Amino acid sequence: SEFEDIEFLNGSYAYIYSTFLKFRNEGKLVDSAFFLSHAPEPVKAIVADLTLRKYYASPHWSTKYHIYFSDEKEILQQHAHQNVLRKKYRYIQRLIEENKEKLKDAEKRISEKEIDELLEMQMKLKNADVEIAKELGIVSGKYY
Repeated sequence: SEFEDIEFLNGSYAYIYSTFLKFRNEGKLVDSAFFLSHAPEPVKAIVADLTLRKYYASPHWSTKYHIYFSDEKEILQQHAHQNVLRKKYRYIQRLIEENKEKLKDAEKRISEKEIDELLEMQMKLKNADVEIAKELGIVSGKYY
């Protein structure tokens, strides 16, 4: 539901999202195994890359050296939320850029009503950008 108002530009990611959405609306769950067996090749490659663990910590780190790593499953919810916010942050930045271009065009046409509407939209987008950046713990200085 976090992505309902966001458009995916990458076709493979759009396919994954729309498939999840379709199954959710049918009351079903879909997992990575579904995509690995039923999806087009580019999607299979992405799903494999996202789901396969690249690095494993030696069990000796914890038993011998008493150094412990959190398991990916323990922090999955936190990482999922941060990744959703990052996607929204990039999406809002793209909308800000598009709005800037519309504003430039409106200034060339000297359309005061349109300029006012676009400036108001720019302010709303920037406020959303700052809020998400704050939640992510990053400085949003690109559009100041």
